[in-house]
Amino acid sequence: MLRTLHSTLLFAFFLVLVSCGKDIEQFTPHQGQLYLDQVFSEAVSSSETLNFLATIEGDVKLVSASGILFIIDTQSLIEDGTIALGDQLTLSFWELSTGMDLFRNQLSTTINNQVFESKVAMRYIIRTSNGNEVASQQSSIQVVIPSIFDDSGESEVYQTNGLEWTSLDPEASLSIGNFEIVVNEATIWSDFGYSLYATPDMWYTISTNASTNKDDVLDVCIEGDIEINNSQLYLVNDDLGINLKVGYSSLTEKFCDNWYTESSESTFTLYALKADNENNFYIRTISEIANSESIELDLSDSLEQIEREALITLLKE
Repeated sequence: MLRTLHSTLLFAFFLVLVSCGKDIEQFTPHQGQLYLDQVFSEAVSSSETLNFLATIEGDVKLVSASGILFIIDTQSLIEDGTIALGDQLTLSFWELSTGMDLFRNQLSTTINNQVFESKVAMRYIIRTSNGNEVASQQSSIQVVIPSIFDDSGESEVYQTNGLEWTSLDPEASLSIGNFEIVVNEATIWSDFGYSLYATPDMWYTISTNASTNKDDVLDVCIEGDIEINNSQLYLVNDDLGINLKVGYSSLTEKFCDNWYTESSESTFTLYALKADNENNFYIRTISEIANSESIELDLSDSLEQIEREALITLLKE
């Protein structure tokens, strides 16, 4: 009897291992998904760069081409041993101002299923002359985003590491108003803006409120054999700075996603992308999709094959 019980327990344990193995396979990104991620990484725009020296003679102030101001407390970075006095440093900066920019960087503009409109999204890193990335405390870098992007004073600031957006605490991290920055008795920056302490390699966005007052619902339902683990689907509104990643949590023949939005006459474009494990790519785009309507889409055998370089070029446009 003990031998029978032992065999039964071993068989049950084997079934658990097989079952877990299947679950892991379902929710682990397949090679095709990794191929898609590589294509997106090659399609993103290059950064703007600004060079400066580490000093203890006051903050370093840098202004990007679009007018975004960086105030860098290099003295605190020197004191905590992050950098050394006189180090040659480079600020690399990315700025996203359209829905297509957000799409290329795979940033979805939603919080708790509420759609928000991104006025601008930015990210930066600082490197030493030998290419090492400088890790700094949040309070060492202040960023001021000017009124060219939003002059209402009513927008909010959100941050993400590429996954979920979270709201910045306005009392602790955010100041809104008129700013004037003077260096050697000369004004180098004077404007209304949003000032925040920003951590390197985090995305920040100035956006209209993503509250629950939105009474319109945008639905999308997809069906068909599209190999979910190797696919990505996005709804992009280039005019409003909106990018919605169509989400799914199980392998089913049909899945739906929806978001609460504000009424708008502008339209969306749906991008359905797929890569197989042999590094072949497929795409389908559907344009002029009206806001606040139900989208029913059958993707069975409807994606067209596209060369890798042609897909990168399309994403860059």
